[in-house]
Amino acid sequence: MQGVTSLRRIQEFLMKGEDQKDRDADNVIAAVETAAPDAPSIAVEHATYTWEDNDSTALSDINFTAKKGQLIGIIGEVGCGKSAFFRSLLGNLHKTNGMALYNGKIGYVAQNAWVQNLTVHDNVVFGKKHNNDVYEKVVAACELRNDLENFPGADQMEVGIGGSNLSGGQKQRLALARAAYQNADIYLLDDCLSAVDANVGQNIFNNCIKSILREKTRVLITQTFQYLPECDYIYVMKNNTFVEQGTFEELHAQQGSEFLRLYSNYVANVSHQDEHGKRILKRKMKNGIKVTQLIHGESRDTSSILKTMMTYIKYGGWFNFAMVVFFFFVSSFLLLASNFWLVLWTDPSKKDQ
Repeated sequence: MQGVTSLRRIQEFLMKGEDQKDRDADNVIAAVETAAPDAPSIAVEHATYTWEDNDSTALSDINFTAKKGQLIGIIGEVGCGKSAFFRSLLGNLHKTNGMALYNGKIGYVAQNAWVQNLTVHDNVVFGKKHNNDVYEKVVAACELRNDLENFPGADQMEVGIGGSNLSGGQKQRLALARAAYQNADIYLLDDCLSAVDANVGQNIFNNCIKSILREKTRVLITQTFQYLPECDYIYVMKNNTFVEQGTFEELHAQQGSEFLRLYSNYVANVSHQDEHGKRILKRKMKNGIKVTQLIHGESRDTSSILKTMMTYIKYGGWFNFAMVVFFFFVSSFLLLASNFWLVLWTDPSKKDQ
């Protein structure tokens, strides 16, 4: 029933006419295919965006420029519109005013890493032809080599649905490796080092973002100031727009700026976390608690399923077993009936009947 309903809705969607509201060349993101050699990779001027599902403003009066080969940093508080800016560059927001152009193929690494239920290797190459030199460089630069050595089957290990066999840091590094392997012209990196520790993050920043991708245009959203001094240019976002911009030295010299406020909060927070971590470690050492590996390899025991089932039935009684089976079928029927009723209730063609 659910499958039939889904297929019908997909058919209705595919049969709809194209929406022409975003076809105006002055009102969409345009790819500049015949740009001059010194043309910027991304150019946004006085652009305002709204969310696709409603008319509320997502970004207002955005001015942004990224030249070819530049490393741009974007900093701001949580919820200020940084990820929405990337969504606007990807064409997922509706532009109501201004101009936005980009020149080249875009590679995107989301904050919440997305991986396919395939092998590690297939997630990296992502449908492209395997190039061993590029593959090995990308895997090493994204700090995946040690992981592959510990994985059963190395890069042929299945990552599982939603990357269930991987940690958060491993998924983020895998997503970054996939993007780097695609050899795009522009890379939008949405806080892609947030799930790894500071040392690993710095290695990836040096070996991948600043080395392998050094000739690409890179825009890095970050919540930490660790990488900003090495950025060519920085934009500060607040209340869904860019309020300050400049090099790290220029922004750091501006008294009373939003950048300095964020920097002061960051320094205070890092100092507090370091002291808190030291206190916890000291307390563990004092109490004799051994810090060991939290996650161990899994093991699996196999035996006769039928024998186990018969043991449960024997001790529970045949009557109770029959009642369990009966109520199982009753619950399945009621669930199916509720889905059927929901389909009838939400069918627009039935509302006036």
